Amino acid sequence: MKNILLLQNERIITSDLRRIIETGCHADVHLAHDSSTALRFAREIGIDLLITDVDLGERIDGVDVATQLDSLYQTPILFLMSSSDEEMLVRASRLTRI
Repeated sequence: MKNILLLQNERIITSDLRRIIETGCHADVHLAHDSSTALRFAREIGIDLLITDVDLGERIDGVDVATQLDSLYQTPILFLMSSSDEEMLVRASRLTRI
């Protein structure tokens, strides 16, 4: 079974996304509401996909977490963005592989 890590600080959004992912995928969906929990999960259970909001409302944002996981584990990443912040788009696009 695949492990998907959903990193999102908005709990209502997290529960809705989890339900959608679990309905459409045969995977274990693990929830993290902050960067330190996400990094701990990745280290302890290993993850096959990171789905992260870019704005976590803390010093370390979703792009920072994704960058760390990409460099350590080459984790595939799906970013969630509610705005079109140019700087954030540039930072996130640096992790894109085609």
